[in-house]
Amino acid sequence: ATKMIGAQCTSNDMKKALEELPSVGTVSVSRKEEMNGYIWLLTFLSNFGDEDWYGDMKSIGASVIVTDSPEDFVLDTSGIQGTLSGTNAAISIDVPVRRWRGHEQQTISTQCSSDGGKIQGTFQLSFKGVTANLGHDVSATIMKDELERNAYTGKVFVSRRLLSEIEQSYEWTIIFIESLGNVPLIVILSEHLSCFDGNSISTGRVVERISGIVPDIGNSPFYGEVEIDAKCTSKDLEQETMTYLIGGLPAGAEFYVRVAAWNGVGYTYGPSQHSTPAVISAVGQPD
Repeated sequence: ATKMIGAQCTSNDMKKALEELPSVGTVSVSRKEEMNGYIWLLTFLSNFGDEDWYGDMKSIGASVIVTDSPEDFVLDTSGIQGTLSGTNAAISIDVPVRRWRGHEQQTISTQCSSDGGKIQGTFQLSFKGVTANLGHDVSATIMKDELERNAYTGKVFVSRRLLSEIEQSYEWTIIFIESLGNVPLIVILSEHLSCFDGNSISTGRVVERISGIVPDIGNSPFYGEVEIDAKCTSKDLEQETMTYLIGGLPAGAEFYVRVAAWNGVGYTYGPSQHSTPAVISAVGQPD
């Protein structure tokens, strides 16, 4: 547990206290005033969740009693007499956003068909383009760079874990950050992979762990839409960028923006295109 934190602490104080806990990792913290108190918005940047897929993680708890152990921490301290003062003073914790919720998650793995084999060689990954040859033990950083630059996946998160030290086989988790919805499977080109003992057959496998979804923005309390009158020629569109400022967005909340063009011939809107990055939050003034 952290040390006792001041009820008016800054976002930097909160960040420092949390990151002193080895189980938290790196966090981003922002703070805003709300009625007679404060709201701190925490984003966990390096604590990703379960091994099998990345997402939900255990919520933090709070206590206003100095002698409490972590097992006694709760999500809401209402009605508990402790170190806070003021009318009905309390700490409450909510999880408004689950990490990676709705984002497509795929895993890529390499293995030998029998025990004792050892993976060697290279492979490539194909999406909308093809990566360069990747070593059998390629790092998550290099795979991410190749997927974004040559396979045209858009921004992705990549992690790697060792499946077998003897085989030197690995599994990479790919999370699509910008390509929303049910994304097609990445294809692994593994003909240049082999197993060192000569008797085993090397295999490359791609599995969809979580199917991506497109946000149902029509049900959001912040939902809004606007028509922009774009009176310009096709030549103008090639040379100019249209800009529209969306105002009145609460700081810290994440928004999904999409655009569709009106077809004057068919009198209908065409397929919508989402923004890049797909989800963005309004920036508030630092405290």
